[in-house]
Amino acid sequence: MPEAPGYAPSRMTLPPPPSLDRPLSRGFVDAVCAAFERDGYLAIEGALSPGEVAAANAALDRLPLPDRGDLRPLVDRDPLFLDHIDHPRILPYVLALLGGAIQVMGSSVTVISPGAGPMVWHEDGPRPFSYPAVGERRPLVICRAGIFLEDLRGPDRGQLVVVPGSHRVPFHQSPPPDARGALPGARALEVAPGTAVLFHNALWHSTAWNHMAIPRRALYYAYTPVWHRVVDYVLPPAALLDAIAAKPAARRPLLRQLVGALPEDGAGAFMFPDPTDFPGLTLVAPEHPASGGEY
Repeated sequence: MPEAPGYAPSRMTLPPPPSLDRPLSRGFVDAVCAAFERDGYLAIEGALSPGEVAAANAALDRLPLPDRGDLRPLVDRDPLFLDHIDHPRILPYVLALLGGAIQVMGSSVTVISPGAGPMVWHEDGPRPFSYPAVGERRPLVICRAGIFLEDLRGPDRGQLVVVPGSHRVPFHQSPPPDARGALPGARALEVAPGTAVLFHNALWHSTAWNHMAIPRRALYYAYTPVWHRVVDYVLPPAALLDAIAAKPAARRPLLRQLVGALPEDGAGAFMFPDPTDFPGLTLVAPEHPASGGEY
């Protein structure tokens, strides 16, 4: 598959995450979007501290994980996972990319067992038909945050492998669905524990061989606009809402938004969100307001 036109290895440095006690600056939003548009992904080093990595691994050890594959949903399995979806070193970047009316559409832990080979190359999205192309490109609908818990700095450790810039390549130039192995321009993301990688749903990605003696475990949180159907559940389980109610009061409204809690005005509010039920709208101003104003 050819690389996206004009692609070269990125040397962009991400701005530090701002506090979410005020709206994001346009400079922060523009810088994050420029880096993401160039490569189709962002690597946030140190998104989780060593203590947070240890806590996440301990929480996973309490779950009935598969030897290989996915366990989903994840966000309702332990209150600790709620702390990831509004994490102050991750969420500002997601807000910059998708805007304030967002939710976590799906959550999972992915296990790659020792000796496992690469996944097929794929983009993220629904099956058997993906999101429609807009101007010969897949629109950004899912910003997936992958949080990596093992030290992946070295060859063949089950890393996420991406083709930088491939989110800008027309769909008809994609590799066949069963393609495995290296593609031109592919890059294994050799990251330290606690690194979060945000990537575009249209970015072509796979995994490396896992020649470690231990499984590679990664947490994935898929952020989408609130009008997208949540796939973790029809409505958030009562136990998940109870876990949110036990969090600090200042975090609860945004957490309820992020898990897709039903707004007071009903399901129609997901299409016509109001800052009362969707406080994320107060953190980043839409770049392109809808025509016709408010209904």
